[in-house]
Amino acid sequence: MRIKARYAAVVAGALAAMAVPGAAQAGPVEGPAYLRNVGLDGCLTAVGDDGRRGALVRVKPCDGSFAQLWLMKVLHVDADDQPVFTIRKSGWECLELIGEELPDSGRLALRDCDEGNPYQVFRASTTDWSAPVWRVSGPLPGAWLRAYHEHEAPYVAADDERPGAFAEWEHLPIGA
Repeated sequence: MRIKARYAAVVAGALAAMAVPGAAQAGPVEGPAYLRNVGLDGCLTAVGDDGRRGALVRVKPCDGSFAQLWLMKVLHVDADDQPVFTIRKSGWECLELIGEELPDSGRLALRDCDEGNPYQVFRASTTDWSAPVWRVSGPLPGAWLRAYHEHEAPYVAADDERPGAFAEWEHLPIGA
């Protein structure tokens, strides 16, 4: 029954996006989706246990597998009208920025969800040229989530580098 309800919600969302002008460009929305890196034309993928806790995350060629399916939850919209959200793999695993130099730099991994953890909260802003494509940052604005090579963990860095399409992510809802 749960699958039928989820399917109905996805179909309803797709129909609403077609019926309401601009709705398809509204940005990250709740529900199951693939997250595609524009520069690599690859999808965010959970790849396995890192030996400590949680799983590794990489950008790999999009194949439509469950490992590439993510659940977005919009927490609120900030003062600049941009969504603030979490990304879940399951009911208990969330994407988190990890590393020794947080918040200036860190890489993505799957960890136990913790609603109070600022490194599990992401912000999105539209790119200048294409509304359905988003730049995503962690706690620091402008520290864009990026990946330059397939099979690399996406990371953030507070630097002056302009990563272009390698820091652009497309939200592809299931059924779209």
